[in-house]
Amino acid sequence: MNTNEPRATTAHDRVILDVEGAREVGPTEAAGLIRECLALTYKRFDAATWRALDELESAAPNEAEAPRGAAEAETPAVRIARAVRRERSKFFSRFRSEFDQLLQARRSNVPRPREQRGQAEAPLALVNEGDLAGQVALKTAVRAMHAATREEGFGFDLRTRIVMRERPSETEFRNPWGAELVCDALGNTCRNLWAADGTWQPVMEHLVRALTPEVVALHAELDHLFQDRDILPVLRVRTRKRIGARGSSAPGGGSAAAATGTAAAPEVGDLYHQVVQMLAAEEQRAAPRPPVLASTANAATARPLVGDPLDFGEPEAWRAHPSGRAEDVHPARPGADAWQTLQRALALLAREEAAAAHSAGTPAAGTAELREDRQSVLPVLEAAVAAAGDRPLDQVTVEIVSAVLDEVFDNAYLPPEVKAIFGRLQIPILKASLLDPEVLSNPRHHVRKFFDTLAAASVGARPDIAHDVLFLELAAHLAAMIRDRLSDGGDAFAIARDELDTFLDAERAAYNQKLAQALPLLTALDDDATARARARTAIAMRVAGRALPPEIRDYLDHEGVARLSAIGLSDGADSPAWKQELGIVDALVWSFAPDRVPGARNRLLQVIPPLVRNLSEGWPADESGRARRKVFLARLYELHVEALNTPFDLPELDADEPAPPPIVAKPAPDRARAQARDEPGADVESLSRGDWCAFDGGDGEPTLLAKFAWRAPQGTQLLFTHRDGSIALTHTPESLAQAFRGGRARVAVEAIPLFERAMEKLLERRSVAGTD
Repeated sequence: MNTNEPRATTAHDRVILDVEGAREVGPTEAAGLIRECLALTYKRFDAATWRALDELESAAPNEAEAPRGAAEAETPAVRIARAVRRERSKFFSRFRSEFDQLLQARRSNVPRPREQRGQAEAPLALVNEGDLAGQVALKTAVRAMHAATREEGFGFDLRTRIVMRERPSETEFRNPWGAELVCDALGNTCRNLWAADGTWQPVMEHLVRALTPEVVALHAELDHLFQDRDILPVLRVRTRKRIGARGSSAPGGGSAAAATGTAAAPEVGDLYHQVVQMLAAEEQRAAPRPPVLASTANAATARPLVGDPLDFGEPEAWRAHPSGRAEDVHPARPGADAWQTLQRALALLAREEAAAAHSAGTPAAGTAELREDRQSVLPVLEAAVAAAGDRPLDQVTVEIVSAVLDEVFDNAYLPPEVKAIFGRLQIPILKASLLDPEVLSNPRHHVRKFFDTLAAASVGARPDIAHDVLFLELAAHLAAMIRDRLSDGGDAFAIARDELDTFLDAERAAYNQKLAQALPLLTALDDDATARARARTAIAMRVAGRALPPEIRDYLDHEGVARLSAIGLSDGADSPAWKQELGIVDALVWSFAPDRVPGARNRLLQVIPPLVRNLSEGWPADESGRARRKVFLARLYELHVEALNTPFDLPELDADEPAPPPIVAKPAPDRARAQARDEPGADVESLSRGDWCAFDGGDGEPTLLAKFAWRAPQGTQLLFTHRDGSIALTHTPESLAQAFRGGRARVAVEAIPLFERAMEKLLERRSVAGTD
């Protein structure tokens, strides 16, 4: 599946396929995620197998409960029940051991035993030759589990593959939590415990059928777990409205690469080729370049300063060949003229700094101080090239790298320490981009991935926190290492990326542990809020159009909703208990306003006593609860007395009732104003995991920068964390939208790679400038 399909359409509304959020999972984080998966697996399987074994064991009574002298027929069900009772205590530990061993073998790519014997049809080889009926029944159950789990689809398999750290291949992916491994573990366990009794086949069949819905539910639960841990966000197409982007294809239906004749990498970033196309069109419309100035011609041949850290040397001198022999060095590429232009520009830049320092009467700092600068030197470099009168070296490279650095240096939410680190890396990234165009065109290039990863990990770094100090020290070390080792070969960025990934792998594992501790409580709050909303809706439908006394309305809005939501959480919204509680609500509303028909009084006398007893129970035991109960029951007594004193056998006479007021048509809603009011709600809905939001502290407190880490399954809870995974704050969608409306919260940095974000803004600026 191509994860770089062209996206987006308008300048302020682009379509995103979230599969592009896939990232590599390190070994430490993967091990932690697998432990979480196993804990969920055994929690669900233990309960299901316990019930299934209870069902098998119930066919034969316990010896202590059996009547003395009673002879029980040895039926197959009784024989199975007795066998299960003898070995049941060993089942759970044996099954866990088998599943763990099979999972470890799966992670180590050890073939299954049946595959080693050359038997490809695993489900057909699970049983021995023997009882044909039992064999067919077991095969049918196993195939049913395979068919049920196969429906979970592409997303879960893809996320599991990422967690298992397996590369995509043409062979079918065997999910370790699929039916195959579960059935193997069940088969091995049942053979070990009940093979001698000849009962292992029916026991396994019963367990497979009992576990089939549990395995399906487990897949959905694990899929949600992976999404909560930012393993390949939701595979869906949606709209994001904060960063603009141009069309994704060239005129005429072709790609930008085809329109410009640019050679495409195996995975070509469409944004890069949009920049190529736009700049190429601008260059064709540009005026002729001025002639070379004599004052700068001499500087063009000047030798760079001795010891200048910006001196790259010859363009091919540092591009080491694996053999290390001089004769194997690649010949100069067609862009050698651009390289010489870069050499001259760097010399001019160094000479201008030294001259400026000398004229100011200060010691010449040279370019060494430039490495600590927190501003991009590329505009100065580009100006120096223009002053020399030469053709700009590689306009696309300069524009994009400059935009990338501007995205860092102009970011108000990055600490100065991070900007200083990127300041030391701006010349190395320019050098790498000039010599290898795939740095900019291929989103998976190791140089680009290093900068994308470093930028994403730097957001929210707090230099006053010990946890973040370690990261900043590592980033500074890697920047110095790249500067020092770049001339030795092209592996400097690859080495730096490996070190950064190793550090972030352990950091993400610790982050996931903190997230796992915080989510159960928030999930419970999400379930409670959803149950309350469902209960509130059900009660509102029952009392719609009725005039209720304030005390009754207050009871239904508080205690009534609480009672019904508790039943919804425990038994479900379609359970008999739920329907019974709604019947109590109906009886309450009818009891103080019954129908005025013959026989209604007798019915009311039968309904009131059990209704009052039911409504008197379940109140909080605190003082406030007792007071509310007393007020409610007193008012209900008055309403019932009034209802009983009302004649029931007379029709209601409302001849003097005034005519209802005429219905006045409401004006049509202003759609533009409604859309503007809903814009903050759309911003909340479009938040992606990894987006950083800024929250105003108020009362002189500093602005809080927090990462959007989790959205509850029912969408009622939003979790924001610090960079280390500790909880920063929680919001509901309504409260966050209100904060957006009031300007107390805003999206600070989107979870979009640095290069992509910079190129999109570059395209937007150029597009706006072209329309002026």
